[in-house]
Amino acid sequence: TALAKGSVFASEKQAPGAYGMKKGARGIVGNTMHAVSLGSENFTKGLARGLATLSLSREYIDKRQAYYERSQLENEKKRLSVLGLELGSDSIQDAMAEGTVLLREGVTEGLFGLINEPYVGVVQNGSRGLLTGIGRGVVGAAIKPVIGVLDLASKASEGVRHTARSKTDAATIPTINQTLHHNTHES
Repeated sequence: TALAKGSVFASEKQAPGAYGMKKGARGIVGNTMHAVSLGSENFTKGLARGLATLSLSREYIDKRQAYYERSQLENEKKRLSVLGLELGSDSIQDAMAEGTVLLREGVTEGLFGLINEPYVGVVQNGSRGLLTGIGRGVVGAAIKPVIGVLDLASKASEGVRHTARSKTDAATIPTINQTLHHNTHES
């Protein structure tokens, strides 16, 4: 048999016990990756949300909130359930591309705020508003790029989580053919 020859990658017919152990190990690793990446994603997303409030820019906070609500709706539409299997999950490459866009937006918003915030301050409150605007611009220029980095990390974790979940599901949930084959042999 395959086990006697030292093969760890035995098929189900050659060594059902080894095959089951291999599937179980794959499930443990996949579920662990899923849990760790979900925790990392939620931590970085929450930290970014908290820092966004420190930017003192209601427009920036509302824009981020609208983006995440829209993104969540799109993700829900992409997931279809067939025998408990998630289909259409983001790949790591898709998540990194989205995270890179969010990083670029954070840097751009921070630099733009250095000019825009003092201008808005002057328009709304005159010379006193200029000082407030400069302060808001400097704070935003420091915080918004950091938020972009956290968004990138959050999206990377999301991509790992989706990939780990789809690999685990594919390894542990039987296909329709396997189920039909098993049922016909039982009867």
